[in-house]
Amino acid sequence: MKTMPKLSYDEELKEILDPLLLDNPDVYPGRVFGMPGYYVEGKLFASIYESGLVLKLLEERCNELIENEDGFDHFAPLGNKMRQWVHVTKDDPEGYENELDLINESFLFVQKEAKEAKK
Repeated sequence: MKTMPKLSYDEELKEILDPLLLDNPDVYPGRVFGMPGYYVEGKLFASIYESGLVLKLLEERCNELIENEDGFDHFAPLGNKMRQWVHVTKDDPEGYENELDLINESFLFVQKEAKEAKK
C-alpha cells in the first residue's frame, strides 16, 4: 500500500496571511490536505502549501503569471498539475503582503463562481 508523504507548511506565512485574509468577514479558515485553507461561499480560494501560497484563478491568468512573473508555478501537489491553481513562492514570507491584489482577484473569482453555481 502506497502511503502519502507528510505535508508541511510554513507557519510564519500563516501568521502573516491570517490577519490579511481573515479580516474580510466573507473569508473563513479551514483545512485542505491538512494545510491551512481560506474559503468563501463554501469554496476554497487560497491555501498554504509547503512554503508558498496557492491561489485559484482563471487558467489563462495562471499561465500568464507563470510565464511573466518570478516565483509563480503551476500548483502540482503530488505531481498532478491543477489547471486553475497557481503556486506562489517568495524568498521572504512578508513578500506575500505585496500580492494582496492577486489574493483579492482569487477571492472574487471563486466567490463569483460559487454564487453562479448556486443559481
